[in-house]
Formats: sequence, C-alpha cells, structure tokens
Amino acid sequence: MADNRQWRSAASSRFPKRIASGSRNTQVTAASAKQSHERYLELAREAQRVGDKVEAENCLQHAEHFFRVMREMTTPKQAAP
Repeated sequence: MADNRQWRSAASSRFPKRIASGSRNTQVTAASAKQSHERYLELAREAQRVGDKVEAENCLQHAEHFFRVMREMTTPKQAAP
C-alpha cells in the first residue's frame, strides 16, 4: 500500500492540478493532443505496473479524452442541413 501512496504523490507532482481561469488559453492543437494522449497512456501503464488500479483508470480516461480530441480535429466536419 505504501508503494501506491508513493506512486500517487509522484504522479501528482508530475501533473499539478491547475485552477481554471477565463483568461487561460484552452485551444488544443492536434500535436499537443497526441502528446497528451501518449503521456496519459504511459502513466496508465506505470500505474498498472505498480498495482494502482484507480490511478490507471483515471489516466486511461484522460487518454480517451485526448483521443477523442484528436479524432475530432482530424474528422471533416459535415454541414448541418
């Protein structure tokens, strides 16, 4: 269990929580979405390796979000009728 706590503290130091603000630039490029997707997949693998199922699932959900962002950016938009 102590190993899981160490992993969580290490993971939280890599990705500090940020407070959302109205002036923050929220535009995501396809390249940054791909990097984020890969980063969260790697974090999920590491969490699974140390046995932290909750952190692994959290990272996988983040990876899925960035996968959807990438797909949305690469899929042509259809005009509404």
